[in-house]
Amino acid sequence: MMASVYKLENEVTEVYEHIQNFISQLESEETKKSYKSSIGHFFKVIKGKKVSELTFNDIQLKIKNVDDYVSYLLDYEEKTAATVNKKMSAIKSLVNYLYPRDIVDSNTDKAVRSFKRRKEETEGYDSLTHNEVLRMIELAKTKEQGKLKELLIKLALDTCLRKSELLSLKWSDFIDIEGEKDIRFSGYGKGKKQFKKAIGRKLYNELLELNTGESELVFNITKNHFHESMKELIKELNISSNRKIVFHSIRKAGAKIHYINSGKDIRYVQSILGHSDPKTTAIYLEVDDYGALGAISSNGEIDLNIINEASHEDLLKAIESMDSSFKVLLANKIRQNNN
Repeated sequence: MMASVYKLENEVTEVYEHIQNFISQLESEETKKSYKSSIGHFFKVIKGKKVSELTFNDIQLKIKNVDDYVSYLLDYEEKTAATVNKKMSAIKSLVNYLYPRDIVDSNTDKAVRSFKRRKEETEGYDSLTHNEVLRMIELAKTKEQGKLKELLIKLALDTCLRKSELLSLKWSDFIDIEGEKDIRFSGYGKGKKQFKKAIGRKLYNELLELNTGESELVFNITKNHFHESMKELIKELNISSNRKIVFHSIRKAGAKIHYINSGKDIRYVQSILGHSDPKTTAIYLEVDDYGALGAISSNGEIDLNIINEASHEDLLKAIESMDSSFKVLLANKIRQNNN
């Protein structure tokens, strides 16, 4: 028994040393750090182990391992093609180092070679419309833990926070100052950047309904459970499979509402999204998309006097037919004029 344990410990140590030797021969410190992180993440997802716990059997891979990992990155973690390529590059390089040294078998070599770099598309994931998000909220109410899922989607639309940021929110992150109409909260997101947000008291009071005292987390739900719920909601919305819709699509929808409400101020939306470069925000908002036909192209010049001459009933019908994001903008303008 002791001999078996000793043998296993030696094997684990040897595997760890091989991986460390691979990392040590990389040129830059930045590459070493990146590859170490990617390799650690890969084996944690695929084998459920830390690098320091791996045996020789653990580092033998099959094509299914690679396929499962890529699917996990794209569907579960909602990573971009660029990130998938970067992480898999580290795994391929590791195997290219281990295979000639007879540390991994030919199946492992075939497995990593089966991965083809994914096309890095600038548009990333598609956006949901405001109406689609509202429909999703209504559908979420009917599901298991419906109130939680409803509020998670509402908060995502309202704040444009990422799924990981929302799922890590704690009750202690919120600051409720007596007399203030808004509730402030902060946390840390992508790249360990701090974010600071504010929400209305009404939404906060709805969130408080989730606080049973059993968890310090606002949204006490596993990533996997919510991921499966999102897939179900997207399917029930009958959204075309040609559109790349994920949870991140709600963040995009929220960003576009902020963009419209701010008078198309990209800098303002940039600060909300936490982007370092406004060009990233511009791509994100798809502001360079081909839009509707302009005033001249759509049957000649449009006479704006038609608005002044329209009846109250006609105006209401026109407003009712507009997208809900326009209605939000109109409601805000009316409220500003009344104040």
